Amino acid sequence: MMPRLICVLGLVVFIALAWCISSDRKRMPWRIVIGGLLLQFVLAFLVLRTDPGRKLFVMIGDGFKAVMDTVTAGSGFLFNSPPEHPLGDSLLTTFAFGVLPTVIFFSSLMSILYHLGVMQRIVWAMAWVMQFTLKTSGPETLAAAANVFVGHTEAPLVVRPYLATMTRSELNAMMTGGFATVTGGLLGVYAGMGIDISHLLTASIISAPAALLIAKVMLPESADITVSESLKMSDESSHVNVIGAAVEGAGEGMRLALNVGAVLIAFLAILALIDVLLGFGCTSIGWLHDDNTPMISLGVILGYACWPIAWLLGIPATECLEAGRLIGLKTVANEFIAFKEMEKIIGADEPVLSQRTITILTYALAGFSNFGAIGIQVGGIGGLEESRKRDLAQLGLRAMFGGFLACCMTGAVAGIMLLPPSADETPLPRDSKTSEEARAFDLRSSSDGRHPAIDTDDLARDPARLVTQQKKGCFGDVVDGSYSFQRVHLCHRGALLVV
Repeated sequence: MMPRLICVLGLVVFIALAWCISSDRKRMPWRIVIGGLLLQFVLAFLVLRTDPGRKLFVMIGDGFKAVMDTVTAGSGFLFNSPPEHPLGDSLLTTFAFGVLPTVIFFSSLMSILYHLGVMQRIVWAMAWVMQFTLKTSGPETLAAAANVFVGHTEAPLVVRPYLATMTRSELNAMMTGGFATVTGGLLGVYAGMGIDISHLLTASIISAPAALLIAKVMLPESADITVSESLKMSDESSHVNVIGAAVEGAGEGMRLALNVGAVLIAFLAILALIDVLLGFGCTSIGWLHDDNTPMISLGVILGYACWPIAWLLGIPATECLEAGRLIGLKTVANEFIAFKEMEKIIGADEPVLSQRTITILTYALAGFSNFGAIGIQVGGIGGLEESRKRDLAQLGLRAMFGGFLACCMTGAVAGIMLLPPSADETPLPRDSKTSEEARAFDLRSSSDGRHPAIDTDDLARDPARLVTQQKKGCFGDVVDGSYSFQRVHLCHRGALLVV
């Protein structure tokens, strides 16, 4: 119960921070606040707490991964080495040649879907639901829905006819939505890093109403302005046919993939340089640990700076420093760097973060809310409507902070909906005398009636049932030793095997 109460406190704090920098604190848009929270919780409940919702998004995620797997047909043709070559097919296991090609493919696919009018219908349906719940204007709602699927410089294209006449509040809402979500073309990149694709999809959907909520609290609409409620979008295709759409989409994806690679090279090198300089300073004044490593690094600074944010997401205090480091990296660098660091944590033999924390961070990190993205968004949208460049520049930092708060709200909502640590991932006792790869322990059937008894034969036939029961908390008191004998193995990656 305590982690959920902390998450509720987090939601209050994040909304309060938006109100503190509001342009008009007397005009609190309560309808949008209540409607936005309601929509977030309903969507999160359907996806995280109901079997049909979970199965639907797992199915969508599996379908997405199946589509992404077809990328190897193209990238393999270009980058596979001959079998006799020393490299073999190892190039496809690298980030540049194995992951970035998914950006090119997905961009081409999305261009085709937009040309055929498929995405416009999906965006319109999402926008209708949000407008019905929040009573926001047509242009800002359409932009928020489009941001779920495309990037923060492409989403404004669906409301291009409105850009010249949109109010500052609507512009801020559109920009905040761009900072609070990630483009669909990059989902394959994150999935290639080991991030759960179904959670990434859910995060973008839940963050859309959160972005509208935060944006309207920060910059409420003036009372004397009447905004358009029309959900008519610009759906004219600039492509001659499907082939033209595929070709142009691939070109745009190529530019995006090159940009992603260049940003990663530059930022990773800059972060390493900062750590080298901090290490040199610590060495000069003798601030070293017993193993001669510097006491201060960029990760330590970011970890402590963002520790309160991580705690407000319902993350255990013992994991807040590492979680805060990832949140800080996402903000000062970008989400690529943060997810890349999370990939290392997920693949570690002994991860420093629990699965619940990794899931919460997946929701909190899934957004473009970083300082570097301000210039990209201001320049991209300003290119569509030159007359609004001044307004866009003035709103850039405010919108970025709003996107950051919206992502934090999404992480807090996920923390409320996920099972608390005691039930979601109960630590299992391990025998230190057994091997590193598979440690055996005694699992005992219930004698107090609080948990179902274990059918040994059934478990032997279906070991996966043990994993399911453990995740449901059926073995919450296994540490108490009140169970009869059943030998299983806790393997290297956490898999459970019946012996």
